[in-house]
Amino acid sequence: MSVPISKSSKPIPSLWWRGRAFWRKKNSSNAKKIISPLTRRVLAVNSIPLIVLLAGLLYMDQYRESLLQAEIQTLKIHASIFADTLGELAVESMPDGQDGLLIQPARDVIRRIVPPTRTRVRLYDTSGKLAIDSRVLGGRKGKINSMVQIQDLDKNSEKKTFSLSKSIGNFLDDVGMHTSRSWHKLPEYQENSDQSARDYPEAVAALDGDSGSMVRRLESEGDSDLIITVAVPVQHYRHVLGALVVSKTSEDIEKIMEDVWSSILKVFTMALAVTLLLSAYLARTLSRPMLRLADAANRMRISKNRNIIIPDLSGRNDEIGDLSMAMRELTEALWNRLDAIERFAADVAHEIKNPLNSLRSAVETVVRLQDPQKQKQLLQIIFDDVQRLDRLITDISEASRVDSDISKSPTKPIDVIKLLAPLVQVYSQQYRPENITIDLFVDPTLQFYVLGIESRIIQVMRNLLDNAISFSPKDGTVGVHIHSDRNHIEICVTDQGPGIPPNKLDKIFERFYTDRPDGEKFGQHSGLGLSISRQIVMAMGGNLTATNIYNEKNKVIGAKFCLSLPATRP
Repeated sequence: MSVPISKSSKPIPSLWWRGRAFWRKKNSSNAKKIISPLTRRVLAVNSIPLIVLLAGLLYMDQYRESLLQAEIQTLKIHASIFADTLGELAVESMPDGQDGLLIQPARDVIRRIVPPTRTRVRLYDTSGKLAIDSRVLGGRKGKINSMVQIQDLDKNSEKKTFSLSKSIGNFLDDVGMHTSRSWHKLPEYQENSDQSARDYPEAVAALDGDSGSMVRRLESEGDSDLIITVAVPVQHYRHVLGALVVSKTSEDIEKIMEDVWSSILKVFTMALAVTLLLSAYLARTLSRPMLRLADAANRMRISKNRNIIIPDLSGRNDEIGDLSMAMRELTEALWNRLDAIERFAADVAHEIKNPLNSLRSAVETVVRLQDPQKQKQLLQIIFDDVQRLDRLITDISEASRVDSDISKSPTKPIDVIKLLAPLVQVYSQQYRPENITIDLFVDPTLQFYVLGIESRIIQVMRNLLDNAISFSPKDGTVGVHIHSDRNHIEICVTDQGPGIPPNKLDKIFERFYTDRPDGEKFGQHSGLGLSISRQIVMAMGGNLTATNIYNEKNKVIGAKFCLSLPATRP
C-alpha cells in the first residue's frame, strides 16, 4: 500500500538541547587555552601549602614507624649483650649439678652496664618470679619499686614546656593519622605490685628459650606514651637460667618527632604567609566580583523581583565572566520555568476538579438513595472517577519528571530499524485478531541512526501507535514510515481514521486536550499523552508534528504523526 508522506515542519530544539550545544561550543573555545589566568592564580595559591602539608604528613607516618622499628632493634641488641654478660659472670654450679644465677653479682653487673643505655632491665628466674629490677637502686631484697619510667628526668627537663609541634602530632595521631600502629589498638601497659613473668607474654617466651618484643601504650597523668619491651633468655651452655626483660619509653622518638615537626611547621608557616599575601591580591580579582554575583542572587531570592539583574562580567574573559553569563541565562530560564509551573498547576487544578466534583455529587447522592439499582449505578460512577483520578495523577507525575529524567540520561547513537522492527512486530501480532494491520515501511538497504534515549523513543512510539490504533477502523492499516534527510531522521505513524480538525493540528499537543473516537468510554485518557511525547522529543533536540492525509479528491483519509530526531553516525 502506498501512503503519501508530507514533509514535516522544521524541528524546534528544546531550550535544554540548545543549552548543551552552547556549552559544547563554549568548552571548545576554552580548550584552546592551555591554562586560563584564573586557573593559574588558584593553583598558585592552593598548591603550595597543600603539597607541603601532605608531604609532611606522609613523611611523618613512615618516619615514626622507622624510628620505632629501629628502637626495637637497638633494644634487642642491648638485651642480647646483657643476657650474654649475665650468662658468663653471674652463674654458678648448684649442689644438684645444675647451673644457677647469682642474684647479687647479677645485680652488680646490671647496675654497672645498664645506666648508659637509659633502659630499664628486669630479671625473672625460671619460676617467673622477679629477681632483679634496675629501678631498685637500694632497699632490701623483695622490695621492688613499681616505677615504670626508664630514666629519671633531670631537673631542667622536669618542667613541662608547651610544644606546638608535639601537640599537633598527638592530635593527628588521635584522629587517625595513617600510621602502621594504631594507638587505641595497642595493649595498655599495666604493672602489678607483685610482678611475675606471666604478666608479659614476651617474658614467658624468653623462659621457653625464645626472644620476643611488644609495644604497649602507657596512660599516666593525662599524658600518653609508648613502652617498648624486649625479652631474651639468659642462658649458660644453652641452659635457660632466667628471662631478661629490657624496656624503654618512646621519649627519644617523641623528641626526634618534635624536632621534625618543628621544621615542617616552619616551612608551613612560611607557605602560609605566602598564601595570605597571594590571597590579599586575589581578593580584588576574585572575591569582589563573586560577592557582587552572590549579593544579586541573594537579593533576587529574598525580594523575588524580576527587575533585579545579575551583573554582566563577561568582559573579564575568564571563568567568573562565564559564570556571570551562565547565571544570567539561568535566571531567565528559572523565571520561564516558574511561569510554566504556574500554568501547569492551574491546568492540573482544573482537570482534577472535574472528577472530584463528580465524586462529591455521587457520594452525596448515594447516601440518600434507597433503590439498590441506583446505588449500584452511582457506585460504578464513583469507581470510574477514582480510576480517572488515578490515571490523571500518574500522567501528571510523568509529565512533571520528563525534563529532569532526560537531563540525567545520556544520549547515544540508536539504530532506528533495529529498535522499531520488534516493536511493530509485537503490535502487529497483538492486534491481528481485530483485523488491524501494522506495517513498517523502510528501505532495508539504508541505515538510520539517531542521537537520543532508547527507552524514551520507545515510549513515544508506543503512544503514537496506541493513538493511531484507537482511531483506526476495523480492517484498517497503521503504517510506520522511516526516512531521512541530511541532518534528521523522520519517523511517521499513519492511520486511516477520521483525521484531525485543521484548527486542532497544534492544539492536540496541549496538556489535557482530549478528542477521542465516538463510542469510547469517557475518562479513559488524561489528555497528556501527546503533550508528554512532544516534550520528550523536543528535549532530545527533535520535534513532533501532526498533519492530515488527503486523497486525490482532497478528502481526509487519515492522520500522520511525525517525530524528527538529529541524525548521527553509528
